[in-house]
Amino acid sequence: MLKQFFILIFFSYTIYGFQINDLKFDKKIKVGETATKEYVLYNNEDTDIMYRISAKEDKNIKIVPNVLKLKKNERKTFKIIVKGRKKGQYRYNLTLEEINTNKNVKNAVKVLKNIKIQHNYSVE
Repeated sequence: MLKQFFILIFFSYTIYGFQINDLKFDKKIKVGETATKEYVLYNNEDTDIMYRISAKEDKNIKIVPNVLKLKKNERKTFKIIVKGRKKGQYRYNLTLEEINTNKNVKNAVKVLKNIKIQHNYSVE
């Protein structure tokens, strides 16, 4: 039981009410090829949440889908697809920006999350 607990902690990261199964991309790509990695996002909050996912500073990256709406205790996947265009070492920020879905609530304050996770990849 204790071993399973440590494995769960090692392979998933809880940040501000959601979990993501991995924080690294770290792929080696050949020029002209693409690399894809799938991530799982889990909503462990008591309400529905919606995120816009982006990597704005790198035009070689595509995120599919780039908006995820998760109900309470729901898991969904998204993919990061990187096209190797030019040799080199690259770094970008994977950004998860919460979108306000409760606009009709009066007299309440909602703190929206904006999380950046630094990723690296290299093109050979």
